[in-house]
Amino acid sequence: MREKNSTISLSQYSHLPPKRTPKVTKSPSPKRRRTLADPPVRPVNSLRNSNVRPLPTHIRPRECRCKKGECPIYTSRQEHSKGRRFYCCPFNRTPQDCRFFEWIDDADDPIIELKFQLENHEETMTK
Repeated sequence: MREKNSTISLSQYSHLPPKRTPKVTKSPSPKRRRTLADPPVRPVNSLRNSNVRPLPTHIRPRECRCKKGECPIYTSRQEHSKGRRFYCCPFNRTPQDCRFFEWIDDADDPIIELKFQLENHEETMTK
């Protein structure tokens, strides 16, 4: 009987990435009280900086007219309608399907829509 070689060559494991040691992060410094000398804190409103408006609380997914399920809420990525929300049948895959589509903000106040468009326009002007 032949004895197996008990030494292992590391070269046969060269395809494996080297083990990484976990990064140690320092605990955050204790909070200190703000003074009048500190710069003012500006709240970060990530929704204002995005093209997506928060949905009003009364808007929810709705039952599709084909009765096959609930229409999820989608957000348009097209340049001409970027950020607008809409309902669309989840079974819109073939021309024979129900093809339901409806903008959610069609019933919204037009002043709100114009304000949103103005904010997006101002944002693109400052970039």
